[in-house]
Amino acid sequence: MNANELRIGNLVTISHKAVPELNGHPIKVVGVYQNDIMGRKVGYTHSVLFEQNYYKDEYKNGEYPHTAFIKYIKPIPLTAEMLSELGFHFDFELNHEKVFSYNPDGRRIFSAVFCSKIDNTTTFKGRPIHLHDLQNIHFALTGTELDVSSLYKKTD
Repeated sequence: MNANELRIGNLVTISHKAVPELNGHPIKVVGVYQNDIMGRKVGYTHSVLFEQNYYKDEYKNGEYPHTAFIKYIKPIPLTAEMLSELGFHFDFELNHEKVFSYNPDGRRIFSAVFCSKIDNTTTFKGRPIHLHDLQNIHFALTGTELDVSSLYKKTD
């Protein structure tokens, strides 16, 4: 994953043995910064600040953002169930794919998002996409954020 793919508010996940309780859980990006000391790049070039909600200690509810090197940030794969939960409508099946569209307020934004019934990968315009990609496409086309709150629940 590259730092230039991410925007504040994107949901991604982390894969690192130091924080196994976060592996596979959605984390919300709250910033991306370049790692340097006095103008010199050090280690991995970028780190991601994220709000986390799975710690059960003094850091719960995103009070303090955490960081991770970009190397450990992973995209969240889109599934047919997630597309439905995000407001996409199943249109029809084509060969081994389910075709979805997104029509908020009666206007069509996405006309064909394909979700493979074989390996559950999701593509848009022939390119595999993940949740953060879908968030970015939605923002680019509408100027508004895609409501992903159902996928990112705060803990008490």
